[in-house]
Amino acid sequence: SSGINAEYGEKTYVKALTDVIDGYIKRLRKDPSSGFDEITMKQVFVNIEQICMFHSSLYQQLLNCSSDHKLVANLFIHNIDKLATMYIEFCSAFPFSLEKLEYLHSNDPFKSTLR
Repeated sequence: SSGINAEYGEKTYVKALTDVIDGYIKRLRKDPSSGFDEITMKQVFVNIEQICMFHSSLYQQLLNCSSDHKLVANLFIHNIDKLATMYIEFCSAFPFSLEKLEYLHSNDPFKSTLR
């Protein structure tokens, strides 16, 4: 059913975003020697934390929809503006994020931090 597929997709996506947040963002914030200040974090990771929080909430809401196709569709329709706003921000910044990450990765002090 579409409800179950949507639930699984959201659960998997939230897990992947959480892995990025826990594996990189939180670790870099804890390490002052990483050279990743908040500006650099925003440049590289853009709004991934906001996206993760949103999708975590969406996943919880999907659990309440069970297999009702109309409820699932309405949930996404209800959230379309929020989704669009978040992903426009992310996608607009993505090319610069890649450039910044490539620069940091080529810079000796950051190489070990990014591994």
